[in-house]
Amino acid sequence: MKTEQEILNLIANEYYDKAQEELKKLIAANPNKNELYNLYAYCEKCIADICENEDFYNDEPAPQKPKTKTEICMEIKEKAGSFADKGDYKKALDIFEIIEDAIPLNTTGIDWPSFRQPRAQVLEDIAKCHFLLGNMEDARNKFLQSIDIELSVRDKNSYHRIPFLLKKKDYKEIFRLFDFALIKENSMDKTDIYYERYKLHKKLGNTKNLKYYLQQALTAAETVLAIKPLDYNLYKKYADLLTEKGDYPQALFENAKAIALWPEFYGFHLQRAEIYACMGQKEKALEVLNSLEKGYWHRINQYHLSEKGKVYELMGDLKNAEEYYLQENSSPMLRYNVLYDFYQRQDRKEDIEKLRQEQRKEPHFQDRVSERELTALI
Repeated sequence: MKTEQEILNLIANEYYDKAQEELKKLIAANPNKNELYNLYAYCEKCIADICENEDFYNDEPAPQKPKTKTEICMEIKEKAGSFADKGDYKKALDIFEIIEDAIPLNTTGIDWPSFRQPRAQVLEDIAKCHFLLGNMEDARNKFLQSIDIELSVRDKNSYHRIPFLLKKKDYKEIFRLFDFALIKENSMDKTDIYYERYKLHKKLGNTKNLKYYLQQALTAAETVLAIKPLDYNLYKKYADLLTEKGDYPQALFENAKAIALWPEFYGFHLQRAEIYACMGQKEKALEVLNSLEKGYWHRINQYHLSEKGKVYELMGDLKNAEEYYLQENSSPMLRYNVLYDFYQRQDRKEDIEKLRQEQRKEPHFQDRVSERELTALI
């Protein structure tokens, strides 16, 4: 029986039938490992795509994976968020409270925002709902609970405090916490720390030893992948790091593994387009972008069009890039942020001022609650 890494290599090399055979054996031995079911379904889809002009039948039913508690909590969280987006804060609050204690403290199995503890994020969402309903005391208490959970891990995972310090521009303390975290954390968590430290050095323009920091992040990712060969987020980070290094063929190879593990997530396909754009292969980048607009990938037409704009910007097509930035409609705040950053990169001061004036007139922003407003309650 082949290992998970060997199966991923088979998939990356497009040996889908062989991979499927080996996956059946692994699933029989590990029936609760969700990633194996996803890989099996991905192989089946790829085989069907290859044989689309032929008769393709698979009499054997695909193995059914059980739904985990984490997945159920995530579904409930998304449902609550949809009500909040519609302005029904009371309904959102009722749903959020269902998972207030059930939501996991760890990030295992969920793609949560960087550095955030899942339960802390839910408590902050509850605080926002209370704020918008006028329950200021309840909003204050829930927000304090959120911060307590966020900071309760500072001894073990001290780098989780960095978002708070970034707002204060306390970079000296940030790098001290990075060093402290690297001593305290085990190898499973060091990849994120090295990766974030590298990105912050790059953002601040600290070019000295930048290659060294990049290599540390790559080595950490390779170490963890040897232990956790089915971590799709890690493959994405690894591909990002390889792209930074300029090793585009290997970046594409690792990106193929991320896609195999979660083929429904268009972000991995966008990453592939970005890699092609960095390589100067515009036709291949456009081919990936165009495929995202067809049928199965209809979601790209509604959400995060700014990510597509980023690919066009990497290709030097600023006109199309701006068009997609302007069409971004997943959230008003994201639209303004990406346009502001784009105009900054182009040094378009007049457009920046127009954008600010437009933002001030937008009534939707009056219904939004910022972390600064919640902090003012304390």
